[in-house]
Amino acid sequence: MREPQYFEQGIEQLHNNKYIEDSIGGFNSYTYDGNKLLKDPRSPAIFQVEIDGLSTSLFLTCTMSKSANNWNLIRIHQDSVMKKH
Repeated sequence: MREPQYFEQGIEQLHNNKYIEDSIGGFNSYTYDGNKLLKDPRSPAIFQVEIDGLSTSLFLTCTMSKSANNWNLIRIHQDSVMKKH
């Protein structure tokens, strides 16, 4: 099942985000609660995600804004950090 467009585009933009790259060197996996994703949100849309780097996980709240048919990542709030052992 595909997730809402704002979420899919947000994850794609997180992969190419300088803040994420500088913080954890990028990520290969992420975790989220699909029940909390709005299927047809109004702009702005917000989602929470945990992204996993090699030694660190970031818990983020992301805000997306819609422009025409595209969603743009306009804010990343770092909720917490977890170092892996």
